[in-house]
Amino acid sequence: MDNNRLQLSKDLISNLSTEKNESCEWLAKIRKTSEKRFLNHGIPLAFDEEWRLSSPDHFNKVSLCSSGENHEKAPSPFEKLKKISIVFLDGVFSKDSSDNLRANGIEVTMLDEVVTDSYHWSKDIFGKIEKNSQIISKRPLAILNTAFAQSGVLIEVTDNIEVPIELKYVCTKNNSGCLIRNVVRVCSGNKITLIEHFEGNGWSNICTELWAEKKAIVEHFRFKYLSRDSCSNTFLFVCLQEKSELRSSALSLGAGHSRNETHISLDGEESQCSISGASYLGEGKTLDDDTVSVHHLKPNCKSRQVFKKVQRASSVGVFQGKIRVEREAQKTDGYQTSRAILLDQTGKFLAKPELEIFADDVSCSHGSVSGAIDEETLFYLQSRGIDETLAKNILILAFLSEVFEEISDSNIKDLILSFTEKHLKL
Repeated sequence: MDNNRLQLSKDLISNLSTEKNESCEWLAKIRKTSEKRFLNHGIPLAFDEEWRLSSPDHFNKVSLCSSGENHEKAPSPFEKLKKISIVFLDGVFSKDSSDNLRANGIEVTMLDEVVTDSYHWSKDIFGKIEKNSQIISKRPLAILNTAFAQSGVLIEVTDNIEVPIELKYVCTKNNSGCLIRNVVRVCSGNKITLIEHFEGNGWSNICTELWAEKKAIVEHFRFKYLSRDSCSNTFLFVCLQEKSELRSSALSLGAGHSRNETHISLDGEESQCSISGASYLGEGKTLDDDTVSVHHLKPNCKSRQVFKKVQRASSVGVFQGKIRVEREAQKTDGYQTSRAILLDQTGKFLAKPELEIFADDVSCSHGSVSGAIDEETLFYLQSRGIDETLAKNILILAFLSEVFEEISDSNIKDLILSFTEKHLKL
């Protein structure tokens, strides 16, 4: 590693809290080992392959901005949804803002409550899915989270949970920085709907590791509504066992700099996943980056990636999607598509779709396209008396709707569609 990268890595660590929960020996050991891993990998730089399309500078700074207005409550599509809400304010679990966490079928433990004198199931998962994800792509800022995250929640699902679990992250301060780590295990044959809800200012690095056992079903939804000077780096690392399913969708509005990294390991036969995302950020130097990798390890598995972005003036949308199929993963079905609408010539959409296939009996495809709104359709709507702005918003909603169709939970799908319509003033 060059001296510049090493020094920048050490500088980043020096800005993080050194107060660690040493009461848990196995956790302290993982953190210490991960700190060494981070220094060996080094901080991401602009010429790294994984960061060529979006600059890492914002994500490498714990305190992004030092001035500006404090956070105001952002609109949410989930206000009326019956759910169990777990809230983190400026990186710390807020018991007062959260719901009663006692419910049949789940065990909820805060990360800082784990102690060494009693075995905890998370010991078998914490940091391991993240470490395996590094085989596909380098993710040093995920290692940083493993080493330094002090807050988070550990959720074990032992029965079907009909009520969604919402993990809500709110940053109220302009110069706040937080690292949060969540670990979720869904036991065999059970089902959960997990919502991750982001809003506010500051800098955040939030990682969720999810282990789905045989025939488990996970519905995951990520919603971001960030302030203009905010910076959010999120990680979703998932390991799917035999006949388990993951359906993960996302909607990004607001502004700021956002990078969502997702890695799925299909490690059991007949497991399957669907990963999708829609974004429509404000004008200005905003960034929305979706970096996805799907690792097919076993036969007869399916994966699907669908991403749609709408780029306004000076905004940048990025999609980096990789499907890797190992030699043993015969009969793989992998699909990937990314599309963007450019509303202004200064907006950019950058895509890097990839296939790495080592098996010989597979069906895999990928495609990416960007362009302006269809002028003929726009003219047709205007000829029916619809003004230009409204007509464009109708076409934007129709464009993003393919992503919403990937959501299988009808309640969440309806709420997201209705919220997007309101956001577009339809």
